[in-house]
Amino acid sequence: MAEEFFYKLESSDGKEVLFSETAIKQSKTLSDLLVTLGNTDEVIPMEIIKETPLKKVAAWCEHHKGEEIPTAEEKMIFDDDEVETVKDVSMRIKIENKDMVCNKEHYRDPFQAKLRCPTT
Repeated sequence: MAEEFFYKLESSDGKEVLFSETAIKQSKTLSDLLVTLGNTDEVIPMEIIKETPLKKVAAWCEHHKGEEIPTAEEKMIFDDDEVETVKDVSMRIKIENKDMVCNKEHYRDPFQAKLRCPTT
């Protein structure tokens, strides 16, 4: 069995992150980039992506490598529990964001506080 090829991507903070050839196909953006570059042993600079998010993308791609990539026409299907979880998380984010945005103490100008937080 042939050894799998790995791409070396360099984050904007100078850290190297490896992506297997199979896994990188899960990212349309990276796949499109590699169509131009082909298999290369050179380090590929990712000038606007820091190490942490690049590692998260790599981990996600590795976790899903080899899986069929859905077409644009295919829709994601969620079961009822997943839908409720998404709704719950979305509601919590909205509430947290509203609390952050509508905290009058954050505004020095009372007019801005009233404008941005009319109900509080």
